Amino acid sequence: MLLGRRSIFNRLVLAFFVVGLITGVPLVLLSIEFNKRSNEVRLRQSVSQQIAIIEDNFRQEFSVGLLRSLRQVTESDSLVGYLLASRDERIIKAKALEKHLLGLQGAYQSYTGIYYVDGEGEFVVDVVNGQRSVETGNVMEKGIAPPDSAAQSTRRALLRLFERIRTAPLLLSSGNMEWFMPPREVSIEGPFRDEQGRMSFLAGLPLVDFDSGGFGGVVFIRLRLDEFAKRLQSVKFLDQNPVWLFGADGSALLEPPAGQDRFDPRPYLAQVVAPSVQILRVDNGLIALRDMTIVKDKPFIRLAYSVPVSAISRDYEPAVYFFVLVLALAMVAVFVLAYFVSRNFSTPIVKLAAAASSLAAGHLSTRVSVPATGEIKVLVESFNQMTEKLQTANQNRSSAFAVLRDTITQMQHDPVGANSQPAELQAAPLLDESEDLTTIRQMIDKLIQERETNLLKVRAAKDSADEANRAKGDFLATMSHEIRTPLNAIIGLSDILAGTPLTAEQMHLVKTMESASGQLLQIINDILDFSRLQSGRVELTETAVDLQPFMNRLMLMIGGLPDAARLEVACSIDPAVPARIITDEGRLMQILTNLLGNAVKFTPQGRVSVRVDTGVSTAGQPVIRFAVSDSGPGIARDMRERIFEPFMQGAAERLRPHAGSGLGLAICRRLSQAMGGNVELRDDPTPGACFVLTLPLRAVSASTWVATAEHTGVGQGQGVRVLVAEDTPANQLVIRMILETAGYSVTLAANGLEAVEAFAAGIFDIVILDIQMPVMDGFEAVRRIRSSGPAGATVPVVALTAFTQDSDREKALASGFTEFTSKPIRPKDIKALLARLGPAR
Repeated sequence: MLLGRRSIFNRLVLAFFVVGLITGVPLVLLSIEFNKRSNEVRLRQSVSQQIAIIEDNFRQEFSVGLLRSLRQVTESDSLVGYLLASRDERIIKAKALEKHLLGLQGAYQSYTGIYYVDGEGEFVVDVVNGQRSVETGNVMEKGIAPPDSAAQSTRRALLRLFERIRTAPLLLSSGNMEWFMPPREVSIEGPFRDEQGRMSFLAGLPLVDFDSGGFGGVVFIRLRLDEFAKRLQSVKFLDQNPVWLFGADGSALLEPPAGQDRFDPRPYLAQVVAPSVQILRVDNGLIALRDMTIVKDKPFIRLAYSVPVSAISRDYEPAVYFFVLVLALAMVAVFVLAYFVSRNFSTPIVKLAAAASSLAAGHLSTRVSVPATGEIKVLVESFNQMTEKLQTANQNRSSAFAVLRDTITQMQHDPVGANSQPAELQAAPLLDESEDLTTIRQMIDKLIQERETNLLKVRAAKDSADEANRAKGDFLATMSHEIRTPLNAIIGLSDILAGTPLTAEQMHLVKTMESASGQLLQIINDILDFSRLQSGRVELTETAVDLQPFMNRLMLMIGGLPDAARLEVACSIDPAVPARIITDEGRLMQILTNLLGNAVKFTPQGRVSVRVDTGVSTAGQPVIRFAVSDSGPGIARDMRERIFEPFMQGAAERLRPHAGSGLGLAICRRLSQAMGGNVELRDDPTPGACFVLTLPLRAVSASTWVATAEHTGVGQGQGVRVLVAEDTPANQLVIRMILETAGYSVTLAANGLEAVEAFAAGIFDIVILDIQMPVMDGFEAVRRIRSSGPAGATVPVVALTAFTQDSDREKALASGFTEFTSKPIRPKDIKALLARLGPAR
C-alpha cells in the first residue's frame, strides 16, 4: 500500500535501486566466492609444491644417498676382505674397514655413526662422530649403560634393529649358492634421541658369510634428523610455519611455534593414507599430509601442514573489501542515474495519467500537450489520436444504436417477426443501449439453439443412413451366400453334365443352363463389387504385368463369348507402349472384360476393337489408354453421362434384347478412379461407341523385371486323399464328382465335427472345409485340426465358402487356412488349386 501511494518518480527511483541491488549483490557475492575458491586452489597448489620440494630433498638426503652408502659399505673391498680373511687376519682387515668407514662419515655430515656388528652380535668396527671404536662388547648385552641415558637409547635401537634383521631368513633353501639369496633390504629403526639429544634413526643392511652362507652380520648407519627438522622450522606459508612432523607411531616429532595460530592435525591422521600429497578441507582449515619413506612402500615419518582458517581468510580479505567498495560505488552511481532518468521520464507520464483520468470521466475532448522525445513523444501522440478516434467512434456508436433501436422496434411490431420471437422480446420496452444489446443477444442465442437442434437431426439422419448402409451390406453378403450355395450345385452339375454323352438337344439345354447361371453369377458379382466401391472397401494389389500376354488372354476370353462369333474382334498395341507396366492385373482385366463384353453384346454385326497407346494427362503426367470401340448403334448424346450411373442402361431398344444389372459401367468408372484414372465415353464421328480407360503409366524396366512361370495345368489326382466337409447334399455331390473324375480319393463329412473326427481317424493329403456348417463351423474345425499334431499342422486346408468379401478372405487366412476359394466352384479352378497344394508326384 505504501508503494501504491508513492508518485511515479519515487517508484522509478526505488525500482532502479532495487534492480541495482538485485543485480549487483549477487555479482559481488559470486565474485567473492570465486576469489575465495581461486585462493583456496592456489593455496592447495602452493602447499603441494612446497611439500613436494621437501619430500624430494628428504628422499635425496635420507633415501637415495643412504641406500647408496649402505650398498657401498657392504660391497666394499675392505668389508669383503674382512669376511674372507682368517680369524688372525681379521684384526688387520678391521683397521682397514674402520678407515673406510671414517672416510664415509666425513663425506656425509648427517651420518653420526657407522657400525659393523658380526653375526654373533659383536661390535667389529664402529665410528661415532668422527671417532674410532667407542662401542665394545656384544650388542645383545644388557646393562652396558644406565637405562635412561642417551647411549642406552642408541644401544636399544641397535639391539631392536639387529634382532629384527637377524631373525629374518636369508636363504630360500640350503646350500651356499648366492643366487638363491632373496634381495637384501634395508631396515629402519627410529626416530629416537641419541646420546647428544639429537633426533636420529638407524638404517641396517644384513651381510652373508661367504664361508658358511649364513648370517654374516649387519652394517648400521645412524643419521641425525635435527638439521632436516631445523629446515622445516624455517618454512613459511602465509607468514607462518604450519609444519608438523610425526613418527610412524603417530608421536609428534616437530610442532609449529606455540605463539602463532595453529590447530592440531592428529585427529585426522588416521583418515587417509598419504603415499602422495593428500589435502583435507576441515572445519578448522586445510590439512596437507605426505608420508616420507626411506624404504619403498614403508612409511617412516609423516609430514603435515595445518593451515588455519584465520590464515586463509587473511589472504583474500583485501579482495572482499575491494568488491564491497565496488558495490557501494555502483549503488551510488545507480541512485544518481535513477534520479535524473526518473525525473525526465515521470513528468510526461504524470500528465498522461491526468489526461487519462479526465478521459475516463467522459471528457472525450481531452488532449495532452507536453514536450517529449522518443517513445514518450510517440505515446503522447498516440493518446491524442486515440481520443480523437474515441470521439468519432462514440458518435458512430450513437448513430448505430439509434438504427439498432429502430430495427428492434420494427421487429417487435412486425407480425411475422413477432410470431418467431419469444414473448419476453415482444413485451420488453427499449430503455437504453445495454437493454438493446441484451435483446439482440437473446435473439442470437435462439438462432444458435435452433441450429444445434438441426445439427442433432442431421446427425441422427446420418447415423440412420449409416445403419441402413451396414444393413444393406449385411443383406447383400447374406443374399450372396444364400444364392451362391445352390448356384454352386447348378454350375457344377451343368459342367459335369456337359462332359457326359448327350444328344444335341440335351447339350443345348445344358449350355442354356450354363449361360443363365453365369449371368446370374455375374449379376451377383456386380452387386457385391458396387457395394464394396460405395463403402470404400476396395483393395488394390499392384504387380508387374506383361502387357502383350495379358491382352492375348483378354482377347481369348472375349472371343469365347457366344455373341463374338458373328463379329470381328481385334486388338492393337502402339509400339511406344512399354512392354511391362505396374497395375492391379485383376481389376484391369475386370474393367476391360466389362467394356468389351458390353461392346460385343450391343453390336449386332461388324467390328469390336481395343487399341492400347500412351499419352499425357492434363496435369502433365504420363498415362496409358485402352480405347474400346464398336460399330453398334451407339449411345444417344443425352445418355452419355447417365450410363455411368448405377442401374442405368443406354436406351430402351438396347435393353430389351439384353439383360443385365445396369452396374457394369458404374463399376468400371469407380474402379478406374480408385486406380488413379477414369473411364470416359469419347466423341467419335464413326458409328458406334468408344469407351476410353485412362490409367497412370508406370513402366517396369527390363533390368528389374523378374519373369515368373504360372502353373495353370491340373495334375493327376491318383493316390491323393482329400477330406471334404460340406453340409449341402447337392454341393457334396458336385465336389465329389469333380474330384473323383480327376482321380482323387474323396471322403465326405456333413459338418466340422465329422471332419475333425475323420481327420483324426485317417490320413489325408488335403482338407477342404466349408466355412458355414451346422454343429461346428470351418473356423473351429481348422483350429482343432491344426492343434491335433504334426500332420494337422502341415496339411493344406482350403476354405470353401459362398462369402466373397475381402474381410472373409483375410479372416480365413488368419485362422489357419492355407487357401481361400469361393462358390460356385468350377472344375478347372478347383483342380488347379488342388494340383498346386497336393503332394509332389
